[in-house]
Amino acid sequence: MRLLPLVAALLASGSAASADDPGVSLTGSGILTLPDTTTLAPGRLTVALTLDNHDRDPLGLDIFDYAVAFGVGVTSRLEAYGRHVASRVVSLPERPILPPPPLDLVVAGGAAPPPGAIHSFYAPAPYVRRSGRFERFLPGDTVLGSKLRVAEPKGPRPGLALGAELKLPLSEAPNDLASGAGTGSVDATARAVLEWRVGRAEVVASTAYTLVGEGALGDRTILVTADAATAADTPLRLPDRLDLGLGIRGRLSKRVALFLEGVTSLDVGARTPVLDARAPLDGLGGLQLRLGHARVTAGLRYHGRALPSGALRDAPLAGGVDLTDVAPDALAAYLQAHDAGAALPHLRPGSQRVLLGAGGAPLPDGARRIPPRYPIRSEHQLGFALVVGWAF
Repeated sequence: MRLLPLVAALLASGSAASADDPGVSLTGSGILTLPDTTTLAPGRLTVALTLDNHDRDPLGLDIFDYAVAFGVGVTSRLEAYGRHVASRVVSLPERPILPPPPLDLVVAGGAAPPPGAIHSFYAPAPYVRRSGRFERFLPGDTVLGSKLRVAEPKGPRPGLALGAELKLPLSEAPNDLASGAGTGSVDATARAVLEWRVGRAEVVASTAYTLVGEGALGDRTILVTADAATAADTPLRLPDRLDLGLGIRGRLSKRVALFLEGVTSLDVGARTPVLDARAPLDGLGGLQLRLGHARVTAGLRYHGRALPSGALRDAPLAGGVDLTDVAPDALAAYLQAHDAGAALPHLRPGSQRVLLGAGGAPLPDGARRIPPRYPIRSEHQLGFALVVGWAF
């Protein structure tokens, strides 16, 4: 029962928040993932610690982002906000059967590169090939943004806010990208938000378009003929993104609100072909609390439109030999044995290595032959988010 006096003290501390005082979200002020049209008053500041856990197909990724978020009122209508992912952990149920980028594809023995897509990856983390570790602080990315309130909600007329964001990568190191740090690219986002208020309820509709930069690392095809090799590089062209969201927040009091969100993300524009692409549809629900200066937002996330886990798909690199984890001397000997030694100078440090055109000779230690089919992994659909912050 010692907790009751502490809760009472928190409730009594600070000034009572108004219904227009925005709560803390994963990126600053707003609901949970969606911004609203409310902006912080000039000089007001929110700082929050965030944890965002979400799951993504087709590799069964389980992603944990640990971040610091802030919002600051600049003028009566302008707010600046940001989010710094200090640690990102990406868990994989197994090593991907199809090697992700950056791939060095050695084509020898009269083989031909397969047409079309050869990768199966999640575009915001395309290089993942191994699970991260919770004890390692792997950098993610930093988002800096601003929100301008253009019009207040009034009766049937919605409020309007416009925003812009810039996402900056914190690492382009191949080892960090392989553990899920991100794309290594700079992205720019433009956003528009509409908001209707009906009694104590707020309905928010958000749309955002993101120009996604080119991936930091691309693929290389090495064609070996008659003891000669030629290499051709192909950049990783990631799709632009159209984010759509609809949310409702019902204020039970000045201190407590419940919310629901539905959000999706659509790939747009020319891109590197990718297998098993799927637009996620997330449903989120939870509550926001204001306890004096403290702010808490907590929610559960359901990853809808998941691909059928365990479904088998044809592998475009079937029969190829994955040599990524083979020791250098054994790699050189194996390539020489298949008249592909000329490819050695073209292999890049930290790349995935696959040989097409290999015979049935015994594989060296660390090598594996890519099977004719590979399974979809959609093993988790539930996630959660927690934001704990303070308003000043």
